[in-house]
Amino acid sequence: MIPKLWLGVNKLTNSEIENARIVHEKIKMRLRIRGNSLAKIAKLTGVSGTSMTLISLGKHRSNKIEVAIARALNTTPSELWPDRFNEGEGLS
Repeated sequence: MIPKLWLGVNKLTNSEIENARIVHEKIKMRLRIRGNSLAKIAKLTGVSGTSMTLISLGKHRSNKIEVAIARALNTTPSELWPDRFNEGEGLS
């Protein structure tokens, strides 16, 4: 399923926004448990912290950033954000 935001529709439902925030907070928590953060990953990948947050929240897409976050958590992008990928995508 492709989120509405990526289809050019600006209005997400409140539940879609809340779900994205919950996923984002869980990612940050998992990174903290491992002694990591979105800011540290941003520095290592050469992108801004703002970009990391926007990708984590689902407001933008970047395979490079999604993969970097997933690798830091020893998982795949499709496991972190299953609604962003069709089956078989995001397995890097």
